[in-house]
Amino acid sequence: MTLYKQFSALDLDTSVLGFEKRSAVSDYDCTPAGAHVIGWAGVDGIHYCFVPGCGDMVFAVSPMNPEGETVHPLARNFADFIRLILACGNADALEQAYGWSREQFEAYLKEYPPTAEQQAVLNTIRDQLGLCPMDDPFSYLQQVQADFSSSGSGPSAFDQASPEQSEWQVFFSGSNHSRHKERAGREIAVRQWFDWAGQRCCIPSVYLCGKGLVIDIFAQVAPEKIKSFMEKWRLTADSDYDDFSRAQQIQMEAEHPLGFDITAQVQWGRQALHWEHASGNAWVPFFDEQCSESARQALEHYGLDPASAWVFHRVSLPWATRRRPALQPFRITLSQEPTAIPGPQLGVLSAGQRIVLTHPIRGSQHTLTVQSVCPESLSASLHNQNVQDYPTHFTLLQYTLEPDLPDSCFSISDSEPGDPPRARPDTGALSGAAAIGIIGGADGPTAVFVGSSAEAPAHAACSALRFEPANQVVWQTVFREKLRPDITVDILPNGKES
Repeated sequence: MTLYKQFSALDLDTSVLGFEKRSAVSDYDCTPAGAHVIGWAGVDGIHYCFVPGCGDMVFAVSPMNPEGETVHPLARNFADFIRLILACGNADALEQAYGWSREQFEAYLKEYPPTAEQQAVLNTIRDQLGLCPMDDPFSYLQQVQADFSSSGSGPSAFDQASPEQSEWQVFFSGSNHSRHKERAGREIAVRQWFDWAGQRCCIPSVYLCGKGLVIDIFAQVAPEKIKSFMEKWRLTADSDYDDFSRAQQIQMEAEHPLGFDITAQVQWGRQALHWEHASGNAWVPFFDEQCSESARQALEHYGLDPASAWVFHRVSLPWATRRRPALQPFRITLSQEPTAIPGPQLGVLSAGQRIVLTHPIRGSQHTLTVQSVCPESLSASLHNQNVQDYPTHFTLLQYTLEPDLPDSCFSISDSEPGDPPRARPDTGALSGAAAIGIIGGADGPTAVFVGSSAEAPAHAACSALRFEPANQVVWQTVFREKLRPDITVDILPNGKES
């Protein structure tokens, strides 16, 4: 599952962040052809989108801007876009930053800090996606926009690549639009096969780019495993993820044979290269028509068996020096991202209750002690909407865990989704309503440090938002664990340069 799909699965009300989920199609003439709209600002028709041929680079489209200034790049990929929002508190500053100085940008952030409601959503996004705020959002935005061909702003900048551009090329920024600004990386054939926790993997090539090193990584998956997974969960091409319970969704993610989220670090001589951004896709032979063209091209370029299933990751690591270093043997250390694993569901809880939980992987026991369970509500005035009512009631759970586990390793969330927004009586029917307001997120809560005692630190979890106070909340516990150890692969780039 891509990060964008994971984000969408959280089913949060991100309109409070100036990033409202509505139609994925825009009727504005200035929107690049074929763009997939991922969010709306809610004013002046401003929207955010992916553009065909540009990977998961995120653009802002501002229809009210003067001609030639309507389309601006914001982030090289969706992960960076979310990190920018986490750093700024909302998306509003991102869309306007192209015309600001650093002083104006920072003054805006100081004048409009995140509200309590916004912070709750930001915390959920951060915890559930494992992302951290961008260190210097203004510099990042300036660099992205400097790398972009500003002379082509608008739909004409996104014409489909000509036939001669369809040849295999790899760019550090990961976007096909980088053809207008970057030189393609020099391919160094590696063909390094290795076994990682019982899975056959391959680094077929690395690419020396001006900005850094790009590494392609494949993991082979037996098609039978995918079929068995689908049979177990009775999945078809038309299956709806929302038909499954929260616990089932988490378990499915943990068991998915194509689940292969990784990060990478490289030791290049005395220099350490750190992961900056990554992309990925998959090839499944019996779903070949649904597979992306980039996955098909990668299989053909590297000569991999199309009868097998493959998970593909491309990782970009910037050079540690201003100039690209000379080619030499180096080491790649691969790390798997922690996997969410459902624990037991907890029924009606009361203050003072103690529950012994067994870690599903380690087997260790942890005693959860309920500190308080309180009904809470958000101020209705926080929802500045003209035609929609939003739920405001939720339950706040505070608890301790002994021995304690960090929020990144254990969390609790509401096992049921919250109430969707509804039309106000005087505005008629609500069109395109979608579930919102799950403060707890898809597979874990906004687990925040709220205090401490002599025995153990306290944690908090919030239920989903509802229009009426819940009579009871069934809480879903979630553990997170790395299911495979880190692995270091020595690369001896003696292969020919392609």
